[in-house]
Amino acid sequence: MTFPSQIKAVLFDMDGVLLDSERIWRTYSDDFWADCGITKLPDKLMGTIYGISMSEEHKILTDAGLLHMTLEEYVAQYDTYAERVYSKAALAQNLSQVLTKLQQKGLRLAIVTSSISPWIELLLKRLPQQKYFEHTLSVADMPNLHPKPAPDGYNYLVKLMGLAPEQVIAVEDSNRGIRAAKSAGIYTVASAEFIDESYNQEGFDQKIEKLEELITLLG
Repeated sequence: MTFPSQIKAVLFDMDGVLLDSERIWRTYSDDFWADCGITKLPDKLMGTIYGISMSEEHKILTDAGLLHMTLEEYVAQYDTYAERVYSKAALAQNLSQVLTKLQQKGLRLAIVTSSISPWIELLLKRLPQQKYFEHTLSVADMPNLHPKPAPDGYNYLVKLMGLAPEQVIAVEDSNRGIRAAKSAGIYTVASAEFIDESYNQEGFDQKIEKLEELITLLG
């Protein structure tokens, strides 16, 4: 896909892009799974649940016979760990400066994530001011939208902002997120800042090693 000639907005995934929450979640994984009644999560399921919504996780684990909690109980269990995760997770390098510079270029900023709204708020509280993002869309909070890799969240937000897909770029880390943005017809940048070396990002239009490289990329 050709790089957009007139970019009006940058749409960010949150976890693994704006902050290193995925890695911190994993440091709590043994305790979390134990609290969910799962002694050990099979390795074959680890890659399957990367970058998906809690409802999808719940279904996969329930169908596998590993989880015996309602979705509401599962979400509540996640919430007990979320504050620790989002308070400790490293922010993308120079995140506030990056967002400020993008705004100074006249770009509109938004978040499209599978995480729930209270977790988005935990991130926003760590920023010096919370007016960077015009919209913060939690796909998980909108039952009418299918989660990534479906393009629903991106389609919804682009329409809400009164833009066309060719007027925005998306920044994602997981392949599910990349597929979601690409399926919405959006030029997609893969951020590798918090990606494990073993994870192979695929299908993106362009790759950056650090989020702050967006400044140079967008001129």
